Amino acid sequence: MPEIENSRRRFLALGGRGALVAAAWPVLQGLAACGGESAEEPNRLVIPLAELPDGARQRHLLAEVPLEIRREGERITARSLLCTHQGCEVSWQPDRQRYVCPCHDGTFDAEGQVTGGPPPRPLRTYPVRRRDDVVIIGE
Repeated sequence: MPEIENSRRRFLALGGRGALVAAAWPVLQGLAACGGESAEEPNRLVIPLAELPDGARQRHLLAEVPLEIRREGERITARSLLCTHQGCEVSWQPDRQRYVCPCHDGTFDAEGQVTGGPPPRPLRTYPVRRRDDVVIIGE
């Protein structure tokens, strides 16, 4: 029985450390985010206009959120690719002309509006600004 007791003590000791790390995690993330970067940078994506071909759908990350950037002539849109049901990443399916969620088959039209399944809201859109030959997405 001493072996079992030692294992139990080690497990509880590790569990306590794990709980401490879990409790401190949000603070640690906040400190890491302040490390030398502007507070705005994690909330913005800057893309040269020349890298956005007309008609293409491009996937980019903004603060670890997958976005689809689409340019149609002078119109540029940015849309989250996270389903509003449970956060699975949707993908554009040209044959269906829909974004489709692989988790529960939720669907969205080309504008991100819900067309079927369990999603409660449209896909989130992000503000897009154009400054000279640069596109700025986000806050």
